[in-house]
Amino acid sequence: MRNSESLKLAIVLGLLVIPLFFVSLYSYQHAPRIPFADQMLGSLRIAIKSYDGDLQFQDLWKQHNEHRIFFTRLVTATLARTSHWNLRLEASLSVALGVANLVFFAFLLPRPRNRLSLFLLVPIAYLVLPLRLWGIWQNSFLNQHLFVVFFMLLALLSLQKMPRGLAVLAVTAFWCFCATISVGTGLLSWLAIGSILVLRRNRQTGEILVWAALTCLSITIYFHNFILKGHDPTDGSLGEKLVYALTFLGNPFVESGSQWIPVATFWGLFALVTWSLCWYRILQLKPQRWNSLIWIAPGVFAIGAALLATISRSYIGSHQALISRYVVYSSLLWISLIFAVAQLLQVEPKTASRRWLRFSVIVISVVLSLFYIHSNISSWREPSSISPDLENCFLQYPETGDFSCLSGLHEIFIPQSEDASRRKNLLRRVRQLKKRRLTIFFDTETVTPPSMPLSTPTAPTPTQGSPTMEIVSIFRESPLCMR
Repeated sequence: MRNSESLKLAIVLGLLVIPLFFVSLYSYQHAPRIPFADQMLGSLRIAIKSYDGDLQFQDLWKQHNEHRIFFTRLVTATLARTSHWNLRLEASLSVALGVANLVFFAFLLPRPRNRLSLFLLVPIAYLVLPLRLWGIWQNSFLNQHLFVVFFMLLALLSLQKMPRGLAVLAVTAFWCFCATISVGTGLLSWLAIGSILVLRRNRQTGEILVWAALTCLSITIYFHNFILKGHDPTDGSLGEKLVYALTFLGNPFVESGSQWIPVATFWGLFALVTWSLCWYRILQLKPQRWNSLIWIAPGVFAIGAALLATISRSYIGSHQALISRYVVYSSLLWISLIFAVAQLLQVEPKTASRRWLRFSVIVISVVLSLFYIHSNISSWREPSSISPDLENCFLQYPETGDFSCLSGLHEIFIPQSEDASRRKNLLRRVRQLKKRRLTIFFDTETVTPPSMPLSTPTAPTPTQGSPTMEIVSIFRESPLCMR
């Protein structure tokens, strides 16, 4: 019996290692050594100020587009002082954040951690650490989205483990505020936690009022001296917005590209309806268990993230809902759904309906697994955002000033309308990096020396509908990203 349990544990651990291995390998192979996109527009300034010892709190707190990204900037500032802003190390920290989130999910599972809890961790691991998040594993600037989930899970753990009272509300509020200043989507953590306080049967009006007051205080601090940016949220039809939101929720099981919008919309609608029905049934069938109710929060957060993205981004088109970084949030709905289904299988009376439920779960799990494998294989084939030739060109740019070889970077993070001034700023910034030996200028052993002739690289032309083409089109179309 003991050998059988040990074998099952070994199988589960082996299955947990697989996504971590592939994500780590992908990040190691594809993480660039030069600043890219938003890093060039914002993080570079933070790195230089930190390295020079001129960094102030206001630099970390300063608004970035419609967000505050305090912890992403804090990571950049720390690595600038300790590792000459090693961007590959920064990318590896994103993987570490993903692993930490998986560990937090494991601790949220009900105790005692029986065989069911152990096996639930397997699909959760594949949703937390998918190759579908290739954009985040490449571009460490996007770790802000992992930070949001990191702090929200800490809030849930505090709420689950600490004794009930004002102290636990204060600690939970602190973690929610950390999520809020990680990126604007973190504001939804207050809604997610609030839903738990309202839904539990032994709720207390005083706790709900205190939480509402703390939420208002957090929002006030966040938007103090804040410049609202963005398009009119009423742009576009209701149907377009609905498709965008559902596409957002079905993102983990498809590729990027407009041709996958119908499939993603179907899976998004399936997840939303099934999640609602499962949790409604759970709350009907048995007295609420606090450890179980906690798991409704990730689903609430994901639905809120879909609505928020719909308001701020649907004008670009539904294809934008399929960019890889949104998988961080849409996966939370599926994780909450997996837990809800597992709970239903335990509490549903042993009738024909239970047998039908179990059969349906098996069939749908197989189908979703096939979609998941396909989307992740496609993500594995996604090339690096920055080619070695572009890295070499970037290395030599301070001496040559030859901007033509940086065309691959130019079309993404430098608007054509501001071409001349941006070229001057780019040259100045790259020379600042070289002077301080930051990023690639600190480690040039594997890069073509400046004395060697350099052919002008041609940036690979992305195919229509590919993830890279989607990102390029988004940066071109969105004035928010151009600012």
